[in-house]
Amino acid sequence: MEQDTQLTLWRKVELRLYDEIAVGKHAAGERLPAETELAEQYGVNRHTLRKAMKSLADKGVIVIKRGHGMFVAEQAITYPVSRLTQFGKNMQSRNVACQIDILSSALIAADAEIAGYLDLPAGQPVYELDVLSTVDGCTLDLSTIYFPAERFIGFPDVYRQTKSVTRSLAHFGVADFSRRLTRVAARIPDADLARRMNLPRNQAVLHVQSVNVDAAGVPVQYGIARFVGNRLELLFESEIPAVVE
Repeated sequence: MEQDTQLTLWRKVELRLYDEIAVGKHAAGERLPAETELAEQYGVNRHTLRKAMKSLADKGVIVIKRGHGMFVAEQAITYPVSRLTQFGKNMQSRNVACQIDILSSALIAADAEIAGYLDLPAGQPVYELDVLSTVDGCTLDLSTIYFPAERFIGFPDVYRQTKSVTRSLAHFGVADFSRRLTRVAARIPDADLARRMNLPRNQAVLHVQSVNVDAAGVPVQYGIARFVGNRLELLFESEIPAVVE
């Protein structure tokens, strides 16, 4: 590969492979050739190649699976947001196997913002859960969700068993709920969030606030989801008013 005075060699490799993926030479989900083969193909050493591949992985263009190889990333998951939005059903309807991991849970006193979204007096006890969702080993979102503690006593234990908000709420007698509010903003993660989501600092995340209510219109859940922007697209259906910042 010829040197380019305007680009470092690894960057040139990155752009060439990106172009090949963009024009369909490598299909979504396809396993790429091994490092040694790619390095020989582009006329670079493995160190240079690895730097290019890491940059592509950080951008979500490829997925590196230790012990399995490098793969072209699947297309962004379309996530419909409607009055009846439910994360698990959305993933199942798209044949996406999503792993849910509860990172932490705590009983806290709701501050004015959280209490306002849940229609509670400030200081009321709520459960706060941090939940990580991954697809094919890659982070899809990191969410912080809140539930009124007095209404849902022991909610974290139930959620650990079900790994589903829908099934957990049903356990407490909430057979049906709907979306009252969805607010979306694109934000650059701070250092801590980027570390927890394994993202470069310059990659934007979709910051999604939501409130779900029961059949009587009483809030049962307030959440803040941070989605990796290039791995998911939000599709707003016309039946709900969405507030987009």
